[in-house]
Amino acid sequence: MLRVKACLACKKYINICTSNYEDNEKLKKFEHKHKLHTTQTILKSELKPRNKFDTIYIEAD
Repeated sequence: MLRVKACLACKKYINICTSNYEDNEKLKKFEHKHKLHTTQTILKSELKPRNKFDTIYIEAD
């Protein structure tokens, strides 16, 4: 089960993988960029749209 941190305002997400330094820095950068937005830690499977009107999330840079 892969966990992600999703920004509900921008509809972007980032994978949470704290096994190395680069991933930790990417996560910190994402959190800093979206610090005024509502973010949530969820499973990646929950991001999939359930119907054609559902919101689609894209992976952050």
